[in-house]
Amino acid sequence: MSVSSDNNEFDLKETKNWSSFYLDEDIGRINNKRLKELLDKLKKDIDVGFDTTEENVCIHNFVSYLYWGSDEKEQAFEFAEKAHQLGSKCTYTTLGGTANLVTIGNLRHFHGICGNVVQERCFDKEFKSLSKREDFEELKYIAKAELAICLSKLGPSYSRKAIRMFNEYVDKMHDARNCWQFYFALTLRRKSHLIVFDRENEDETASIRDITKAFNKFLNILSDNSLVKLKSRSWCEIGIILQRRPHLAMTDPYRNTYGDLEYITCFTNALKVCPQSYHTLQQYGKYLRYKGMFQKSKEILEESLEIRETSTAHHQLAVTLQKMVLQEHYEKKRAKLSQRRHGVTFQSNKSGLPLTKVNLTSTKTTTDDTECKRAEQRKKRLKQKLKSPRWTPQYPEHQMLLEAEQHLRKAIGLDVTFNIARRDLGLVQRMLGKSETALKNFRDITHAEKGSNDQFLSLAAYEQQAFCRIDIMKKNGDEIELENAEDALWNALSIISIYIDTHPELKDVCSTIEELQKIVERDTAHPEKEAKFHEKLKDREKALKSYSKCTESEEKYMKMIENYRTDGNFRKAIGLLDQLKINKNKFCPSAEFSFQTYIDGANDSLTKRNFEDVKIRLMQTLRYIPAWEKYFENENDIDVDFHIIHECEEECPRAEKLLEILTRRTFIKWNVILNAEDCLPGVDVLRYYDDKLKMAKIILLFLHDKPSTCHDEHLKIAKKDVIIDRKEKTLCVILGDADQPSYLPIMELPPNIDTVEDDDEASETEARIICDILQQIFQQQVSIQTRVLFFDERFYAVAGKIVCFSLLRFVL
Repeated sequence: MSVSSDNNEFDLKETKNWSSFYLDEDIGRINNKRLKELLDKLKKDIDVGFDTTEENVCIHNFVSYLYWGSDEKEQAFEFAEKAHQLGSKCTYTTLGGTANLVTIGNLRHFHGICGNVVQERCFDKEFKSLSKREDFEELKYIAKAELAICLSKLGPSYSRKAIRMFNEYVDKMHDARNCWQFYFALTLRRKSHLIVFDRENEDETASIRDITKAFNKFLNILSDNSLVKLKSRSWCEIGIILQRRPHLAMTDPYRNTYGDLEYITCFTNALKVCPQSYHTLQQYGKYLRYKGMFQKSKEILEESLEIRETSTAHHQLAVTLQKMVLQEHYEKKRAKLSQRRHGVTFQSNKSGLPLTKVNLTSTKTTTDDTECKRAEQRKKRLKQKLKSPRWTPQYPEHQMLLEAEQHLRKAIGLDVTFNIARRDLGLVQRMLGKSETALKNFRDITHAEKGSNDQFLSLAAYEQQAFCRIDIMKKNGDEIELENAEDALWNALSIISIYIDTHPELKDVCSTIEELQKIVERDTAHPEKEAKFHEKLKDREKALKSYSKCTESEEKYMKMIENYRTDGNFRKAIGLLDQLKINKNKFCPSAEFSFQTYIDGANDSLTKRNFEDVKIRLMQTLRYIPAWEKYFENENDIDVDFHIIHECEEECPRAEKLLEILTRRTFIKWNVILNAEDCLPGVDVLRYYDDKLKMAKIILLFLHDKPSTCHDEHLKIAKKDVIIDRKEKTLCVILGDADQPSYLPIMELPPNIDTVEDDDEASETEARIICDILQQIFQQQVSIQTRVLFFDERFYAVAGKIVCFSLLRFVL
């Protein structure tokens, strides 16, 4: 029986390797919201259709698996059965294999988990039957290629793993399987495109290697007996590559076959291969617009819509129409400028060349020029990605703009989550003078239930809301809109602040910064706005200067200290705190804020191995323990830091280790008392306990899992006193498996407490243990105060009801 069980377990693992469940670990890193968005997109792709049956089966398998993970089992079975039906009509291998291992593996796992034993055995038999075929290895390669496609659709961060899988399995297939070669090349091209956009984070050499490999694979597909749709799409992809890497055409090994390749001719070749490919027409129209051939772009995109109406085609056509209007606008503007400048002569130097900055200044080094060019390119790319102009030309009732508006509405109608189209609709409406309607579209982006994964899109939407409100204010003279516009600008700046470290060029690209700069400079009565502005832009020095102008308040000092802390300047942060404390400033920040500043400062000094600073900062933390307010009026009255109550008369290593750490004079000179060991002869022990427990900052009560063998009656009375009258500053330390009392907070000993050796003076480990202990003490004290406050409020509320009820009875 055990052998059979082991074999069954092996079979399950084997089928999992060739099913969608192989992706469990990768899918587990994605949140539910992102999975839902992915599922919606894949279903839309299924509705539009695919060029090959293989891709159709692949996406059906993926959708069924995602539904299963979302606990929607009925839909999972529906799509899996559809994949099984489609796969039976598709020849996968050179020997005529029609089975898809991913589909079989998915259905076997689905039925097995649901307890459908008969169906599970049917798919188990089918899998074992396939494993005996000569083309089983090829079926396994195809399954892994399909899973690699699924990985590539999870996002850019998964492309590396997908490419590794493609590399390992696709090239082992027969050359006729060009559908998998195409998806391999497509993943390489997309990854390379992302690297080109943000080269600072990637190796450019890797980008060139990937794009060259993709280029050659697409060319190979053209030379074989591939499906015409794959050939057409390959021509499109070659055109996209050459648009960014034109030099690859010179290294083309098939130059004798195709002549001089240019990206425009690639699209015309794609249309020759498959004239009715709406996908090719969409890509061609898009790249004609990039080239500035707007009229031709318009005609091609209109032809694409005649074949199939898609949200992408409507969107691309609308953008082309908008560009045509903008081109007309700039041509008129240039003509006016030319008329104004007519007859103006330029001063020349002796060489007869115009006097320019380049002639007057020394030429920069090549390195500087390259860096400047890269910075300008980054700014240009960011501006293109944001697509958020401050001003737009106004052309009410312009026919092409009205037509663009209709196409964008249709694109959003076909895909309600198409927020890029919604943004472009808002921009077109601004050009039409419909600021109120545009505002609604931009608000729909920022208020959408799903939200946008593209934070730059959200940033543009917030910016445009502000600009729309400013337009409305100027049009209608509505001052309330100006306040709303300012709020939208602050929201946009909050998003800029998130990305300003990775994209410093945002400071030069976003109009939000320029607009808010004007606002804070005008509003001199509120320097806190100016401080907030500089803080968002990560300019700490200017933020601190602005905060110094603010009126005295706790928030002012908290903000100043927070800025010092953010910069890692704990010396100034703690110095300001000490100054406020010494001067008894009424706006001194809260105890919790002050305590955390000292703890963070101590940890910062630990990383720098400045143990003297660690000592001082840790010693200062106890002054902010909340229980002090109840027991002490003057800090000088306190002469005991920790009073430990410990009934155990036997040796207790962990308790002794903690006591050793707290009492070690070479590090922090805590004043620690254990029971009544320091009580002088002749002194009343109960009086001693009463005085010392009263004066202690913190009381630690050690509890054991074993029964107490202590016969010291004074100690037992002191323990009761601690539990009943001094619980606000008492923490239990559990040793062993003792029951945890519900009436007192628990302090857990750090796990590394046993690693501190006797000669490890002023060690980093010891200091971290003390930081941990103090952090726990403070958090417990805060929670105690919260509970006491809650109890007091409930007590007074109940007492008030009783008094009211008594008065009512008296009146009646």
